Amino acid sequence: MVAGSPCLMASVIDITERKKAEAQLQEYHYFFKNSNDLCLIANSGFFEIVNPTLQDALGYTTKELTGIPFFDFIHPDDIAGTVREVEALQNGVKTINFKNRYRKKNGEYILIEWNAAPDPGNGKIYAIGRDITQREKTINELEESNSKFLKLFYSSPVAMAISDIETGVLLDVNEQYEKLFGFPKAEIIGKTSVALGITSDAEFSKEIRSQA
Repeated sequence: MVAGSPCLMASVIDITERKKAEAQLQEYHYFFKNSNDLCLIANSGFFEIVNPTLQDALGYTTKELTGIPFFDFIHPDDIAGTVREVEALQNGVKTINFKNRYRKKNGEYILIEWNAAPDPGNGKIYAIGRDITQREKTINELEESNSKFLKLFYSSPVAMAISDIETGVLLDVNEQYEKLFGFPKAEIIGKTSVALGITSDAEFSKEIRSQA
């Protein structure tokens, strides 16, 4: 009672900032959950939180992924490198494009490229990865194909040359080409067949058109 009259006392708290923080947290949660990247938070050698994309990529449930040390999922040949990377993270060094292989539930391995950052305040690691298995396979296949081509190119008994499709500048030649035209490779590379006197301007123009 105030001055003999009943009254109601109330306190008011401004919760605007709290609401903003809650909204931000919901946005971060949505991004984490729906990202196409493999997202996780790790702590003390365990996955603390993993997103659905990581679960789908490896085929494990959340319980399975968070229930055992994450090193148990890593390919044996990649453990030493991963240990060094984790130690660097613990010392405050960010991970950039680190690659290691993780075992899927079916026993197969996928190659993951990681970017991660540590939080010195809580000791946790925040990581985002991408499954680059197919990309690396394609790169390896191309390198193998190029290697086979170059072996055939250099060992061919026929004179062969590689030139720029637009300018006709010679980029490489095999040994038979050097023997046939009497120029060492060092004098051939970077020039056109016209400059070397091997073909005429008319022949060169016809050759360029045929390659276009």
